[in-house]
Amino acid sequence: MTAGLQPFLSDRIVALAAPTQAWSGPDGDMGAAAIDGVYHGDTRFIRGLDVDYADAHGTWRRPEHIATALTSAGSVRLDALLRGVDDDTPDPKVRLERERTVIEARVTETMTIRSHLDAPVRVRLRARVGVEIGALQEVKAGTSRAAVGDVTVVEGTVVVAHGGASIELTASEAEVTVDDGDLTLVWHITCPPRGAANVSWTAALSDAALVVRGARTRVPSQG
Repeated sequence: MTAGLQPFLSDRIVALAAPTQAWSGPDGDMGAAAIDGVYHGDTRFIRGLDVDYADAHGTWRRPEHIATALTSAGSVRLDALLRGVDDDTPDPKVRLERERTVIEARVTETMTIRSHLDAPVRVRLRARVGVEIGALQEVKAGTSRAAVGDVTVVEGTVVVAHGGASIELTASEAEVTVDDGDLTLVWHITCPPRGAANVSWTAALSDAALVVRGARTRVPSQG
């Protein structure tokens, strides 16, 4: 990207609850556009996210995106097909639903596998999260000098801190590996016959320099 040019926003999906925002492509992944990522106030904490799965042969594949729905200002649902883990018939029977929810200082993504097969389905699901802490104005200007920060891993929770900002990422039941600021989360999921199974990860965000905070009371409607 040419330095000094602001990124396009028209083709991005955003879920927000001020002052927290999550920007992605229509398929839910982050990183293809300069604006992508998770922000809290004037700081970006996550620069990249992609989700894939291992098919019946152990080959990692991207879900086949089929639908995006903004269910509210702070939540988005992303539907995809998991080819290669169901039966040999032409009609797909295994789906992945990603539900991303944003509240103040917290982003949660719940991933649900739904199957219409008569037998259990075992799937390895992987989320790769790129953590960098950087200033929003630098992202907008295309001059970001983001830092990974200090990384600590305690019982499956990863904490990345830089200056007065920090992100705490928790992924229940996932195998978590860390390579600098690149976090890899892997779940081994068994979906019951004609049923569903879900997993999730949550990022809690903190910034000592935060100026704007969410409303603490509801504004009464007029009329």
